[in-house]
Amino acid sequence: MESQRNQREVENRLRDALKYDRARVQMGKISRFGLLELSRQRLRPALAEGMTITCPRCNGTGHIRGVESTPFTSCASSRKRR
Repeated sequence: MESQRNQREVENRLRDALKYDRARVQMGKISRFGLLELSRQRLRPALAEGMTITCPRCNGTGHIRGVESTPFTSCASSRKRR
């Protein structure tokens, strides 16, 4: 993109689209090479992290399904069998 006006329009549209992202987003400007720097920071842990516990036998390299998540997985597996 040669025109600064077009670059700013792309940045503004991307910024508007990222308003609905739940993560914290930091955005730079489009460089002269046409690159845009963007960083995202999750605000909450991933769903898998919240539903599993660290394996005590392997010192944390594996994960075990937590007690709270067991009913959800059994419901999901019964739906797949239908």
